[in-house]
Amino acid sequence: MTSTNDFVGDYKSKVAKSTTGSQIYSELQASNRQLSAKVKTLEKAKFDISMKFLSQEKANIEQEKSSLILAKEERQRCETLQARSAEELTRCKMIMADLMLEKDKLAAQLVEAKQRKAL
Repeated sequence: MTSTNDFVGDYKSKVAKSTTGSQIYSELQASNRQLSAKVKTLEKAKFDISMKFLSQEKANIEQEKSSLILAKEERQRCETLQARSAEELTRCKMIMADLMLEKDKLAAQLVEAKQRKAL
């Protein structure tokens, strides 16, 4: 890439060699076209880099969004399982209470039977 100083140096050497104003004007126009072309090339490169960066950011955001959706679904599954587990625990406690009542009834019947037998 050519620096501005190179263009100025080229311009000065060309002016020293020039004999007419129209030659100087033509050379300035040519230099201006070259600079304009370089500016356009740099602007295009800057745009391309920006688009690449934005594209990558969009992909990262989409991935994060997908991860968050999966995490939300997993949390919902866990909450559902937790609710089912709580229901099952409650059901088991009720069965246990029924069994304890049945045990107490059978124990009372056993005591009663032993008392009748002892008589």
